[in-house]
Amino acid sequence: MIAYNLDYFKPETTEEAYECMKTLKEDKVNALYYSGGTEVITNLRKGASKADAVIDLKGIVEMSEILVEDEYIVVGANVPLNVMIEHPELESVMPILNKIADHTVRNALTIGGNICGKLPFREAVLPLLALNSSIKWVDESGIKESLLRDVFDKRLKLPPNAFLYQIMIPRNAGGQMISKRMEAHTEVDYPILHVVMNISDTEVFVGLSGFSSFPVYQLIPRNVYDEWSDPVGSIAGLFEKDAKSDERASKEYRVHLLKNQIALFTGGAYDSL
Repeated sequence: MIAYNLDYFKPETTEEAYECMKTLKEDKVNALYYSGGTEVITNLRKGASKADAVIDLKGIVEMSEILVEDEYIVVGANVPLNVMIEHPELESVMPILNKIADHTVRNALTIGGNICGKLPFREAVLPLLALNSSIKWVDESGIKESLLRDVFDKRLKLPPNAFLYQIMIPRNAGGQMISKRMEAHTEVDYPILHVVMNISDTEVFVGLSGFSSFPVYQLIPRNVYDEWSDPVGSIAGLFEKDAKSDERASKEYRVHLLKNQIALFTGGAYDSL
């Protein structure tokens, strides 16, 4: 239960949603977009976030659909993770999404909510970045499109009042996607390290969640990667500056886990701390 009154809006078009947010902000109303609500509503109930109004994006039908086109699988930002996991065209991202939270939570947790949330993990963004997906978002001039890599740097950077509309995942991105998620206590805990690696003919993608205070990734040209005599040390060296220490694990332990996992992925050599 939210311990105070707030205004609720459920627009049916992208134009209505954007104009609703713009008007509320002009009136100095603290408003939030939400879709699944697993993070937004929980934080409002706990008092960790404060809002005077919420704009429910679930009234926009196309944001809750998955469409298969010639070049892309188009996933609406409101689509729950379990729906993506069960879709036959999304086998490449299924193993990563299937490790996030538990089955019950994933019934409500949306792809857009995970990418845009304030929690530092945002694990669902890693396979999308690995596959060089595009996104569509809505701002004052309508629906815009760009590569996700161009607008994601620690977080999704959209203009004020804009919101994520769809994710466009290439159908033939290529590469070999491998991942490993490591938790401190239980298999439904937040990760202390989640490694996603995709090796294609042109590049090697390595993305991490839980390692830092935000998702981090590196793109390594395939010809450079192939010339490394020590891929474990070389990859770890790209990330070491981002490692964090907290009550769940030290930065040294996170780096150790990263080196160990990269060694398993690549067949490289790494012994211990």
